[in-house]
Amino acid sequence: MALELLYAPHCDLSTSDNAVIGDSQKLPNKTSVTRNGAQTTASRRPNHRAAGVSNKLDVDVAALSFDGNDGLDLSAQVALGSSPYTLICAWVGGNYTSDTWLFTSNTNTAHYGIAAGGAGVLLEPNSSRSPGGDEDTIATNNTDNSTVSYTFGSDVEALIIVNENDDNVNFYNIDGDLIATKDEPLYDSNFPLDFIMHNGAGSRGLNGLLLTAKVFSNNAVTASEARAIGVSIKNFKNED
Repeated sequence: MALELLYAPHCDLSTSDNAVIGDSQKLPNKTSVTRNGAQTTASRRPNHRAAGVSNKLDVDVAALSFDGNDGLDLSAQVALGSSPYTLICAWVGGNYTSDTWLFTSNTNTAHYGIAAGGAGVLLEPNSSRSPGGDEDTIATNNTDNSTVSYTFGSDVEALIIVNENDDNVNFYNIDGDLIATKDEPLYDSNFPLDFIMHNGAGSRGLNGLLLTAKVFSNNAVTASEARAIGVSIKNFKNED
């Protein structure tokens, strides 16, 4: 297991409120690998929000604000595939008017995200046999492919995506509940991760406050581990 990417704006208490991130000041990767989040296009840069910006968050929790057109490009690609991997994203104040791509590849428009309306998840595998248009939308507001019915809201949320490298992908929410699962050919395709919180072109991005994003290679978290991850993310909440 390797922690390839850890972006943690929630614990950045030194950056000034509304500071632009992605130009001279990058979003630092909190692992040993230099893989910072940058953005060369000024209009696509998110803003740091100091602790206290949201009454849904604990007073000591900061965030990174994205408007749906912002996004960050990784300074070094994360090459995922040929073994299991796990993607984790946590945010607050989400607006799901449009599709939201959280993790995106520069190849074959491969991505994972949330469907418009917040009642489904998105997956497009990286394969030349899966061109644009072959995106899978898996409904989460029923139990056809899950153990619970779930719709993402505006409170602190998390999506834990587990690709088991056997064409099976599981999606867990902040409670550690399995909200979607699907097994299809090509789901285990290599996933070279290049962008977070947008499609690489400044659209279909997160409209909300990013708290943390993590990427593990060679690791498929279990249901019990997903619950533990969700508990840790719930600590960001304002419980008053």
